Amino acid sequence: MQFLRSTFILYAAHLRMLSRSVRTLISFLAVCLLVLLAALFAGNEDALIIGTRLGLFGHLMFLVPIIGMMLGSAVVTEELESRTLTYPFTRPISRLAFFLGRWGATITVVGVLCGAGAVGVSLAAEHSTLMGDGGEPMIRLERLDTETGEWKRAAPSRTGAPYWLHHDEDWIEIGVRDMREGDTRDLDLTNSNGEALRLLCRKWDLNSRELPGGFLLRLLWASVIGGVIYSLFTAGLGIYLKNPIILALGYTIAVEWVLSSIPGNAQKISVQYYLRCIVYDPETMNSSLRGAAFTDVTLLTPTGSTIRLFLFILVAVAICGRSIRRKQFTFTS
Repeated sequence: MQFLRSTFILYAAHLRMLSRSVRTLISFLAVCLLVLLAALFAGNEDALIIGTRLGLFGHLMFLVPIIGMMLGSAVVTEELESRTLTYPFTRPISRLAFFLGRWGATITVVGVLCGAGAVGVSLAAEHSTLMGDGGEPMIRLERLDTETGEWKRAAPSRTGAPYWLHHDEDWIEIGVRDMREGDTRDLDLTNSNGEALRLLCRKWDLNSRELPGGFLLRLLWASVIGGVIYSLFTAGLGIYLKNPIILALGYTIAVEWVLSSIPGNAQKISVQYYLRCIVYDPETMNSSLRGAAFTDVTLLTPTGSTIRLFLFILVAVAICGRSIRRKQFTFTS
């Protein structure tokens, strides 16, 4: 009972501190920026493209590790830097309770921030129209037939904003974003036969505004569990290192960002591989998401990935608990 009481007191104290910290503010602003980018680009792209580029890579691969490491580095090292670590360690408080209480507060904040980012990006991908109304005009170049006086197709239809027209050894840029189905635009140009040219908007090609089934919930779960792991990793390093975020950042760049993008089974060394397996579900999602996230590697099921990550968390917590109980902390003048 004393252990649980001590853990909760330390949890509440660190949670109050984190809610007012600069680290949390910076993390919150980073999440807002990513969601804003998703909202700006969503109107002119398919929702799956936004979800993959900004959700899977921008958020899960970049932002989640950064938030987890930034907040996780304060679990132990903040007390060392402020030289207040002697206060809890000279009281009848378990060192494990100290670590679990402060780390518990950290993963609460990390989970909220990472979860908010996942939800924000997903909702923006499906509903935002800040920079467009969800599509592009399908434009066809036509020529005025001199014999029949009718407009006929001069080139295959294609989407574009702007429309690029190759003419007289040069490319001409023509804005067509404001054209709607049935609109025409006469060009002050002729082809080699002297026939007048114009652009016809055949239809308005709508982007797909739906994410694959279950994408939001899977991205949310992967983001939260990813934040938990990265914060635990940095908190554990903080038991032995004064600046754990430096080594954690080096690991993230070398392993999580580089190794997870190399084709083959080497991806399985990274946490990102298992997080992406949670997001990708072959039963409800199409293969385009797999092509963007994995290269020549066997996939695990979302359940299998979650079990492995939970086992990793349990082992890491046990190692951190043992380490903080045995570590002799010293203060330098």
